[in-house]
Amino acid sequence: MAQYGFIDDLIKEYLLFRGFSSTLKTFELELKTEKEKGFRVDRLVDQFLSMINNHDLHALKELWSHLSTRYFSRLDPARTASANRLETSLLKLYLVSCVQTRHSDKVKEFFDKMTPEIQGMSEWKEWFALPFIKNPEEVPTFAPFFSRTWQDTLILSLFNFLSILYSCLPPPRIAEFQNTSIKLRKLREDNEAMRRKILSFGQKGSSFKDVEELPFRATMSPPHVMDDFYIIAQEAPTSNNPSSKSLKSFLKNFTTPSSSQSQVLHPQKTVPLSTKSSPNGSVARKRSSSKTRHVPVRRVAAIPSVHQTEFNVASALMDDALKEPLLGGGLAYLPLSHGEFVEHRSEVTQVKFSSSGRIIISGDVDGIIKVWSPSPEDPQTLSTFISPSGITALDWVGNSEKNFVYGTTSGLIRICDHIDRSSVVDFQSKENGSIFHLTSSLSGSVFAVSSVGHEKTGSSYYIYDMKVGKVKNDFISITPTPTITCSAFNHNTTLSITGGMDGKIRVFDLRKNDCLSSWSVKDASPITSLQLSADENTVYVLTQDGYFSQWSLAQTGSKLSEQMLQDSYFNEGMYPRSAWGKQFAIMGKHLLCCSISGGVIYEKTPTLVKVLGLKGHESHATCVDWSGAGDGGGPCITADANGRVRGWTLLSR
Repeated sequence: MAQYGFIDDLIKEYLLFRGFSSTLKTFELELKTEKEKGFRVDRLVDQFLSMINNHDLHALKELWSHLSTRYFSRLDPARTASANRLETSLLKLYLVSCVQTRHSDKVKEFFDKMTPEIQGMSEWKEWFALPFIKNPEEVPTFAPFFSRTWQDTLILSLFNFLSILYSCLPPPRIAEFQNTSIKLRKLREDNEAMRRKILSFGQKGSSFKDVEELPFRATMSPPHVMDDFYIIAQEAPTSNNPSSKSLKSFLKNFTTPSSSQSQVLHPQKTVPLSTKSSPNGSVARKRSSSKTRHVPVRRVAAIPSVHQTEFNVASALMDDALKEPLLGGGLAYLPLSHGEFVEHRSEVTQVKFSSSGRIIISGDVDGIIKVWSPSPEDPQTLSTFISPSGITALDWVGNSEKNFVYGTTSGLIRICDHIDRSSVVDFQSKENGSIFHLTSSLSGSVFAVSSVGHEKTGSSYYIYDMKVGKVKNDFISITPTPTITCSAFNHNTTLSITGGMDGKIRVFDLRKNDCLSSWSVKDASPITSLQLSADENTVYVLTQDGYFSQWSLAQTGSKLSEQMLQDSYFNEGMYPRSAWGKQFAIMGKHLLCCSISGGVIYEKTPTLVKVLGLKGHESHATCVDWSGAGDGGGPCITADANGRVRGWTLLSR
């Protein structure tokens, strides 16, 4: 439920819009004093521990009673029993804390107040002797409760119980507007794209006669369908309708290569045809005794044309997108449309979709940040921000389509509101050097910062809490590590999975402020990008030399798959990049990755097979992104070193 924290901001804006100032003040006051901490389980657990450490029995009971009334009372008997056991364990932890801090008066006060409630319960039978035992931690009955293992297990159980409870709560109806708006927008875009295609086919129907026969690259269509088209193409015209002639000419071209190209492809093969006139004047053709072989239908290849060729919209998109052979069984995605954003004048270092896929944010080495809406015809710029130094890191704040955070080469970190075109918060990095990486949690409550000092003399990696306005976790001071190059949070922001300059994956626990596990990927090659799988059980990793691998997080260090991407792009000396943007994006069983001339989509089968090339760039790609908001894959974007960003609308086949 923490991901719906943005609704609070929407309600505030609405109350302010309506002029309900008194209601707004009351709402803000209640937000500050609410007991559930915005459905953030980590803060709720911290609240319990704070009450225990402060020996505030009344507040502890009141908070648990509140949760019991609102949630626990609605659970089934089995879950209710689990809640009761957790309550008992928390009270025992309270007593253990009192004994360890030598507050015997608090122990006596506990039994004075709680005896009417716990008297007669078997789990409390032996605890009434606790005030009269001098060293209870040495007594076998109480010794386990004084161990660190039991206390950590209790905290973890409480955290998991509350996390599952909140995740099962039905979302408020106001949260459904986002999904509804995404669906409506996609329907409108699909309808508009279909309308343009229909109009384009109608306007360019007469141009089919001028289409030059080109070899194709794709899977072969069923033989009987091709034979039908072939026969239609060979029939003599029965009317003088130019569109009919052009259609038949197109069908003929679609099934039979031209003489010049046929000589190029098969210089020693000809297809003789014999003809005879039928009684009714029509021309009938039959195949010669030699076996005739149809040329398989393939995607348009980039072969020089003798004549000027006109293509309809769909063919032009195919020709622009598919410049490389398909090594798999066929096309995984069909490019419906694409647009180009050309307002950057220098290398684009970062480009990111918003959670809905409707807005894109991009930054370049000149310090220019553009927030824009993708459109196949004319991308619209929504706002522009100018930084005094180059952009090295950029991300949206959680699921918000309003706020984003960026980092620069001078170490500046700034949170901006692109709707109000204003800066919300800004501060300087700890190292006063360059910001290497930034990533926000799904809830938008925290974000991770990786920075490196001038001349790479030192680095830091820490978690910044935006609600508190200060550093929450500082991992480098506890576990010194090389520069962190990329990272990702899990769904409840308890773990941070990172990739380092030394080629190691590290898993940090935000609750314990400790590194849980680490392992090397390959030959200490720097990790450029990583991404968690949808179920968060595995992590995909790409290194600087093009080594792509998948690792288990359940059994850390266990490699599930690996493959070297054979692309000269992964030679940083030949294709340098000013910042380490997102180098790949996973969508289902497909991988979008940077290449020397744009983006390449691979299919995991289980090895990586190149299935689609997204071309059109005049230089090598620097970063990519793929939105999962739409059905069938959603839109994707590729950015290059010349400042161009191309957006693609893909249809899953």
